[in-house]
Amino acid sequence: MPLALNLTLREQVLVDKCLGRRVCGKCGKGYNVADIMLPACDSTGEPAVVMPPMPPPRSCESFMEVRSDDNPTTVRHRLGVYKREAAPLEAVFREAGVLVDFAITGGVRETLPRLMEIFNNMSEENASSSSSASSNGSSSGDEGQRAA
Repeated sequence: MPLALNLTLREQVLVDKCLGRRVCGKCGKGYNVADIMLPACDSTGEPAVVMPPMPPPRSCESFMEVRSDDNPTTVRHRLGVYKREAAPLEAVFREAGVLVDFAITGGVRETLPRLMEIFNNMSEENASSSSSASSNGSSSGDEGQRAA
């Protein structure tokens, strides 16, 4: 069964995370200083989001750099372009019934297990569908010629 996964994150979190990006000018590693703690929004049904910062080690602190285009105006513009360009594709997958919305509510440690659960469930469903389809297949009487 095909699956399209639509990862969603509250826009303010996306903006804050982009504005919190830092790169060490010495070693080139990326960090994020944004400390996100947004409560759930009852009016929209959006879940709470908790993403602690990923600060650099002391050895990198004095070498932190910010991209010149990581400013609120540019970040919001980029998000607007993404939404406009992704919307038609999202609509195709949604109409086909294969789009699964997935709200990101935490960092990688919290998100990855939830994503893996979706993939594992899909694998189990595919395995179940495959075994049902093969057990319902017709027999030509010559089993030796059937492809494995």
